[in-house]
Amino acid sequence: MVKEIFAMSLSGMGSLMIARKLNERPGRRWNAKTIQEMLKNPVYKGATLYQKSFKDEEFRQRINHGELDQYYDKDHHEAIISREIFGKTQRVIRQRARAVGYDGEEQKRSSNRYCFTGILYCKECGSVMHRQRRANGIVSWQCMKHVRFPDQCGMKPQGDEDLKRAFINCLNKIAWSQRGSEGILDVYEALTRKSQVQKNANNLSPLGKEMNKNQKKITKQEKIIGRLRAFSHRWKRTADPASFPDDAFSEYVASCRVLSKKTVDFYFRCGMKLTESLHREEQEGKNE
Repeated sequence: MVKEIFAMSLSGMGSLMIARKLNERPGRRWNAKTIQEMLKNPVYKGATLYQKSFKDEEFRQRINHGELDQYYDKDHHEAIISREIFGKTQRVIRQRARAVGYDGEEQKRSSNRYCFTGILYCKECGSVMHRQRRANGIVSWQCMKHVRFPDQCGMKPQGDEDLKRAFINCLNKIAWSQRGSEGILDVYEALTRKSQVQKNANNLSPLGKEMNKNQKKITKQEKIIGRLRAFSHRWKRTADPASFPDDAFSEYVASCRVLSKKTVDFYFRCGMKLTESLHREEQEGKNE
């Protein structure tokens, strides 16, 4: 089993995929964390590290973070995996880790965060979607529930360029509409004010307090809309995902929801929601 797991890793399979393949068989249940620990454990190449943990004065077991010396024996017992295969596996793991934004040694989130990180959700199951970079350089975002339990969520990976192109198309529509007397932002701002006035009318008892709170909310929304309106006037229409405005996206968009029917909802910080197709052909046709 150990040899098979290492072979799967060298073939390009990640720990989640390995665990899924093993769980298709009857018997023991596997998880990605167990697979990761196995692939990094030198015990399978015949080595061992002494004093990885120790007991303190109160007899509590603690991980050794340098409090005591550690001793490494590279020929402690008969190996299951050759040193060559073990070394190749570690290089593959580090390569995959760098591709998805993790440090290969510590497996901690690197400082390189992307615009969709933490705000892109699968609308089918509600899970966060994570960035993946394939060996051919193509970047996509995957629903983690679909990766772990494909029978519970049918969301397919969505291309990074498709998502960026969809947002660019939203900006194109906003910029085009703002050329007239009443653009998308103008209409939304008017509807927001009308909605808040109606809400105040329905809450007559604490009217003063409610109006003050809603006025602050309107003021904040108006400021965001004002900045977005100014940005839309400067925006030059394009269909090139390389022109994706990272800073503007982070400033104006609070979250995104990908629908299984190949559309994405952009939830703006001012409260506005715009839905856009992820089909490139449809987007280009609308732009024309």
